[in-house]
Amino acid sequence: MSSGPTTTPNGAEADVRLRDDEGRAGLVLASAGRSDHAVAWLDATGTLSVEVTRDRKVVRKRTARLHANTDPRTWHSLTAEIRDGAAHIQVSSAMLDMPLAELAVDVPKDWRRGGVASTRGAGEADNVGVTRLYTPVTVKQPDPRIGSRLPEYDEDFDDDQLDGWKWFGPADGKVADGQYVWPTQDADFSGKGTMASALLRDAPTGTYTVETKLRFPISDAPDGRGQAGMIAFRSPADSIHLAPTRTGPSRQAFLWIGRDRDSWPEMQLGPSADTMWLRLRHTVDPKTGEHRFQPATSRDGEHYIWGGVWHLPAGSDPSIGLVSLAGEGVTARFDYVRFYS
Repeated sequence: MSSGPTTTPNGAEADVRLRDDEGRAGLVLASAGRSDHAVAWLDATGTLSVEVTRDRKVVRKRTARLHANTDPRTWHSLTAEIRDGAAHIQVSSAMLDMPLAELAVDVPKDWRRGGVASTRGAGEADNVGVTRLYTPVTVKQPDPRIGSRLPEYDEDFDDDQLDGWKWFGPADGKVADGQYVWPTQDADFSGKGTMASALLRDAPTGTYTVETKLRFPISDAPDGRGQAGMIAFRSPADSIHLAPTRTGPSRQAFLWIGRDRDSWPEMQLGPSADTMWLRLRHTVDPKTGEHRFQPATSRDGEHYIWGGVWHLPAGSDPSIGLVSLAGEGVTARFDYVRFYS
């Protein structure tokens, strides 16, 4: 198999495995016929090698050992990115950018791209493909610009009336000393155990940013599971909450997506601290009507780290609120909730 000659950036991939202890199976990076080709080989000796052959003679070769205990007789992925005649090759278990070995080699720009090969013994290949590569993004998108305050939506927790707020689930926590004080619940939104509560209020329509200051001594948490922060909520499944947590000795903030289907959060932002400022920026996709949320965190209230964008389905506006959940043992203290245009 091969594709036509091209100088545009290309990617090639194939799943390969060997059937004996003698052979090697490979990904053809570029070819100009039987006598001229560049091939990345997975070898039975436990190596990744790249050979550039001209007139049936190997004129360039690179070799790298695979990680110990790698078995070439099981399926592995060979992938290559080729830009401006430079090929970067990886062999991995599942194309997760966690290479067992990798190499780089120059290949002629005008040779045809893509294919598979086998020699010396028995090998197999599957899922062979060639595609035009992405164009790298080299300029960072500017951070969102926050507009003016919307004081009619603000909450400073100076009394326990909480006008305009409502509960999903049983009421929990309390107003004390100008803060909302809320011990973490042994509950979550997974539907597998106790359903967590959320303190919610209606949000502005269209574009807005909501912010809170949170004191949450996650370093003192007994097991690191507790979370507290802000939530955009329509239901347990259609919700997004921004909260710091702890994984072993490391502390970080995550955007947690709805009713988690596994034990891993969906988006990591950056480091957390016992005192943090959290933001969620809401916009509406003009084509789909989806509600887009972009999170940001700060450890000083001035310099924010902005993350990626997640969405909730089009339809009614999500409520905005606070959560304190995912395991007992930590007390969250929210200083305020503020909205900006």
